[in-house]
Amino acid sequence: MIVRVGCLLLLLLLAAPSSPQLGWVRRNPANSPSVRGGHGLADDVQRGRTVCFGGTWLSQSFRETWLWDGSDWSLAPTAQSPLAVLRFAMAYDAGRDRVVLYGGMNGSINHYPDTWEFDGSNWTQRSPQHAPPSALGYEMAWCGRLGGMLTFRSDGRNNDSWLWDGTDWTMLDPAVVPPPREYAAMAYDVARERVVLFGGRTLTSPAIVELDDHWEFDGVNWTQIHTTTVPTARYAARMAYDAHRQRIVMLGGSLPLGHPIEQNTVWEYDGIDWQRRTVTGLPRVGASRMVYDTQRRRMVTFGLYTSSSVVATWELYATRPAAYGRFAVGCANNPRATLAPFPQSFPWQGDAFLLQIAGPPGSDRAWLLTGLSNRSFGPAPLPFDLGPLGIPGCDLLVSPDVIGGVPLVGQIAHVTIVIPTDPRLVGRLFYQQALVADPLAAPLPLTVTDAFVDLIGAR
Repeated sequence: MIVRVGCLLLLLLLAAPSSPQLGWVRRNPANSPSVRGGHGLADDVQRGRTVCFGGTWLSQSFRETWLWDGSDWSLAPTAQSPLAVLRFAMAYDAGRDRVVLYGGMNGSINHYPDTWEFDGSNWTQRSPQHAPPSALGYEMAWCGRLGGMLTFRSDGRNNDSWLWDGTDWTMLDPAVVPPPREYAAMAYDVARERVVLFGGRTLTSPAIVELDDHWEFDGVNWTQIHTTTVPTARYAARMAYDAHRQRIVMLGGSLPLGHPIEQNTVWEYDGIDWQRRTVTGLPRVGASRMVYDTQRRRMVTFGLYTSSSVVATWELYATRPAAYGRFAVGCANNPRATLAPFPQSFPWQGDAFLLQIAGPPGSDRAWLLTGLSNRSFGPAPLPFDLGPLGIPGCDLLVSPDVIGGVPLVGQIAHVTIVIPTDPRLVGRLFYQQALVADPLAAPLPLTVTDAFVDLIGAR
């Protein structure tokens, strides 16, 4: 069911134009890992920490594990840890709440086919029966379709894919695979359930060639994706998935000779096309890594910037994010109906905002109330006691400026709110509550849900 509130929301257009939608901010923590490159970053979603492991600088290699909590870095006192390696693959296993690390090499160019897991406190070396071959590099990302960690060999000569299920590695056999490459960028698009791979470079004679091809893995096969807009060919870009804005974000990378430096540019892929975003504030990126901080809804990068001796922590965030929250209880004594947004659905301008209304047993109808105020409706102040009208113990909490009737099937209704495309809506609030049929209520067979406030954002 689609409820159109565009005419109502257009009343908000007297607001000033919105500010830029993305911004970089440099953090200045009291503690930080030392200068390094070749390290790994992963978002420990369960514990709300960014995990940094390893790296190298000049003749020194590191086996340290550092944790970023959004304010400061702290050194994790692990009892054991992987070897001091570089060019390893590291990512978060969302199914098992572990950071997984595979492979790597030391300064003597020895390759290690080791699998390690970090549980938030300590590293544990796993002993699988099988393992991907020792190689110069792998890309790794969680693959929700298969419930495990997908690796793509990124050594410039091979292109095999492997899956870690928490116990063993299995070599996959897709009918179509990307051509061999090294230094590709790879991340998992949660909303579309696809692993996205972009770029890299070949090692084919007579010359190294940077790539601009885009591939996606659906759990069975790799498919080359052709978009209207294509980022410039590049290798060693950073890539992560922004779960709040539902975008693949790609930062920087090294371009072919003769092209302008793009090491601090941001590209985004929304599942349809690529878009280069205008973001200022980040200096030229060096040997850094990037990961999405799920709890704080922002990208975190750590590593070398501007020169070969400056290490810093930067965050990329939406300056005008969409949000929602419950602000008041509709029926204090007997809440029998609920209103809630779908998971990962937010009121973005130019997009659809998805809601679910759930009624009590026997309920077959609901009315979604959408308004511009939670303080008054005409001359009447809010909250408004519905008891004298026949709905005891319940309050009207929002101004019912738009009322949309929806049928309930199996006591459930799915409602789509279409947010108009207009940047002047960004940052504005609207309010929602549902009136729901309740055959057991008296004297009127009606109840109401709790109320939500919705903040319109821009991706």
